[in-house]
Parts: sequence; C-alpha cells; structure tokens
Amino acid sequence: MPENQIPAPPIPQVGESPQVSTNIKPVLLGIVSVLVLIGAIFIALNYFDIISISRTQKVEVPPKTIIPATRTPSEPEPVSGCPVREELCNRGAVLILSEKEKISSFSGIVYSNLAAGEKILSVIPGDIQVKNLIIDERTLVTITDKESGLQANYEFPMDAFVLSATSSKISKRGEIIGAISDGSKSFKNLGGGYDNLIFSLQNLTTKLYIKIKPATDGKSILPI
Repeated sequence: MPENQIPAPPIPQVGESPQVSTNIKPVLLGIVSVLVLIGAIFIALNYFDIISISRTQKVEVPPKTIIPATRTPSEPEPVSGCPVREELCNRGAVLILSEKEKISSFSGIVYSNLAAGEKILSVIPGDIQVKNLIIDERTLVTITDKESGLQANYEFPMDAFVLSATSSKISKRGEIIGAISDGSKSFKNLGGGYDNLIFSLQNLTTKLYIKIKPATDGKSILPI
C-alpha cells in the first residue's frame, strides 16, 4: 500500500446490519419502556383519585326544602278567658267609645240582663282589687298580670256585685271571683236593657284599651 493512503472502511457482507442500526434498537426500547412506565403511573394516580384526567365531576344538587303552607286561623289567638260562663260569653255586645277626633279611647264588651247569682270569672291570673267609685256609682274590679302586661277591668253598677275571692291573688283563668248581687241594677245612659257588666282589657304599660270581642265558641275573648 502506498504511503499516506487512507484505508477504505470494510464493506459489510450480505445479511450483516450496519453498526448504527444495532445501536438504535436499545435506545428505542428504553424510550418505549419509559413511556409505558409513565402511562402506568398516571393510570394508577387517576385510579386512586390522586389526580383526575378528563373526569366529569358530578355536582350534587341539594334537595329542595318544602315548607308547608301555614293555615290561616279562622279567628285570632285569644287574649284572655271569658268573664262569664260559656253560654253567656258570646252574647256580649262590643262597646267602643271615641273622642271628638274620632280616636277610639275605650273598647270593651257590655253584658246585659245578668241575673242575681250569676258567677263572674277571672280572665287572667294576677292581683285582684275592688274599688267603689262613689261619684260614678260604680264598682270597679281589676285583675293585673305583670307577666302578660294586661289589666282586666270589670265594672258593675254600685252594689250590684259581691266579691267571693278569698285571696288577693288569682291563680288561673276561669276562677270564680264573685257574683251579680242585684240583676235589676244597670248602668245609666247605655241602653239595651239591664247593662250590668262592662268588661275591658288594658295594656299595663300604655294604659290603652285593647279592642276586643267575644269568641263564637264562648270560651275566650279575642282581639278585633
């Protein structure tokens, strides 16, 4: 061979792969192995909900709360019991007196023709007092209940009521506090026969009268 002549590379024989092809196979195999491993890791993370891949989230809608319709009562809540027995309670006539400016200054219930011996009942618990108003010719019985903030007033013609309560403290509604002593006595200028009981309720704080009426069932007094 002449000097300085570069030897020619060997010519591969038939069926022999070049060296470059031989080196690529392990590289591709390694890449494929890595991709398969990564895919397996992602599948495992997704399965255990560590990460979410394209998962549709289900939104829970809270159930509707159904509030039943409130029944409107046919009559308002009672504010007290009745001053007379049930058979006579709803026979009372509503009495409303107004000032010149047509502002109601008094509201009550008038009971007429109560016979002698007719029982008068407590409408609220509380302290009871009896006053004889000589000038007005009336007997005033009051029951005050600080807890409810009410004062019940019973007005009779003078000497037409006798107290039977033995204590100055009334413990409950419906307790007998006294009786009509003279059914022939009546208030002057009221009309309508023998008006011998005027019943009213007042707010203890404001002293204003509460507009009231007897319940149809004869068991209580209702606000108007």
